[in-house]
Amino acid sequence: MLGLTSELIVHGPPFPFVTHAQDESLAELHETRFRNTSFPATYHELFTLFGAPLERPGPEITTEWGLRFDDGTQAWVVDSDYPYPGDETPPSGPELRNETDETLRRWLILADPEVPAISRVQSALFAHRMALRGVDATAMGPKEGIFHAVGVAFGNAMRLPAPAAGLLTPGGGITGGSPGAATPTAGAGGDPHAAGTAADLPRAPLPPAIAAAVAKWKPLRFHTHNEDASLAARRGSLQAYLVIEGPLLEYVFGPPIRHEGVHITLEWGVRFEDGSCVWIHDWDATNRANPERPKPESLMNSGRIFNYISWHVVGEALRPAQKLRRTLRALYQLCFRAVGYDTHAVDISVPSTGSSDNDSGAAAAGSSDIGGTVLECPPV
Repeated sequence: MLGLTSELIVHGPPFPFVTHAQDESLAELHETRFRNTSFPATYHELFTLFGAPLERPGPEITTEWGLRFDDGTQAWVVDSDYPYPGDETPPSGPELRNETDETLRRWLILADPEVPAISRVQSALFAHRMALRGVDATAMGPKEGIFHAVGVAFGNAMRLPAPAAGLLTPGGGITGGSPGAATPTAGAGGDPHAAGTAADLPRAPLPPAIAAAVAKWKPLRFHTHNEDASLAARRGSLQAYLVIEGPLLEYVFGPPIRHEGVHITLEWGVRFEDGSCVWIHDWDATNRANPERPKPESLMNSGRIFNYISWHVVGEALRPAQKLRRTLRALYQLCFRAVGYDTHAVDISVPSTGSSDNDSGAAAAGSSDIGGTVLECPPV
């Protein structure tokens, strides 16, 4: 997943364009246009990017956008009756032209075969998708993947404004157990983990795509140990296993706490806006516990292919782990939809009976067993 890179690397930077709404000649049926390729997109994405389409009588084409880019390339995006996974019987005409429709469908690009129509349309669409996620696609570095850019944008958007009492002292991340770590003033009721007044502070508007993912999956805003050093103190027991690539957690939640112990080397403390907390760590996943396992720094190597491990999710109840799953479901939707893919499920499960982690990081026998029941999100 982390290998998904900017589509601008392949298609080049987005070019300014006009549509048939600004140039009526683009509404004419040009004889030189041929089918170039197909691509997945939602009607909502194309409508917000290109505006209202031309309405054709059919039967082959009922919805069409005419485009001319600054380099002179002309292209037409039209509806297709070819099925797409999840859209086996694509609609047409007025049924298709639903401005709120977020279903991925297959669309065709028609153009002269000698012009770079595919690159022009795809780069414009990718830049638009990333902008809806609060990311400037043209500013992405050559090695900055989609999950990195979108994960950071999503994590920043979901951060609760931290009250002054909850901020770390200057200097960045935490090393677990190190003397002198910042300890914020206790929140409401004397509990340093309490949400305090953070949830009541003003919030910046969410980018449109993030707002849509939040509306669908209902994730809660959060703080992490990077904003509140009291979250370096773990509470509760093992609630779930989460199979995911470590860099994704860092993109959303920021740098992890780095421990020097044998069992746990990397950990994130997360407090949701309702005050509930989870801790995510790499129990016995590195060569400190087993020489045949990777080094701790390898777990956070975004260039390592299929860098998945089973992270332990610790808390005082199962419900916060379900809230974590909602956060990651929203992230997956944002990342996969940025390139026109349907989202993947989040691999998180409840451990078998008898598996647990306690506050000190010790685990009962059998805690390395990653089997269990798939964790579902309850209704909200």
